[in-house]
Amino acid sequence: MELSLPQRAQMVVKWLAAERGVNQRDIGQMLGYTSNTSFSQVLNDKKVFPKNLPERIAALDPRINIDFLTGISDEMIVGEGAVEPKRQEPIQSPRVGIFVPPELTQMVTDLTAVIREQQAMIKTLVDAWVKKEVER
Repeated sequence: MELSLPQRAQMVVKWLAAERGVNQRDIGQMLGYTSNTSFSQVLNDKKVFPKNLPERIAALDPRINIDFLTGISDEMIVGEGAVEPKRQEPIQSPRVGIFVPPELTQMVTDLTAVIREQQAMIKTLVDAWVKKEVER
């Protein structure tokens, strides 16, 4: 029996929830659903399955095979044998359903580390200058 798109999405959501230690409601919120009932109805084929839902789900983890979600492939997860990708939680913005991609999250994290190093260097220089001025 061929799996429907909602059934495929439901399988991926269950896998992703287990991977991240969250529940279906949390995954629904990551996808912009404000009501667990609404998301559940989509996964149970009781509401219209949004055309962009496979892409939105696949964007949550690089190992999710978009072709599985669209019915092209039977392989749900790709790269299992490869080096495990670094798991990152998307950052939720104040607006529900808007997320920063993991690549951008990593870039911001890296830049934040650089800024902290620069701040520490500036503090060291200012402290040295103040000490020198006090000694005068």
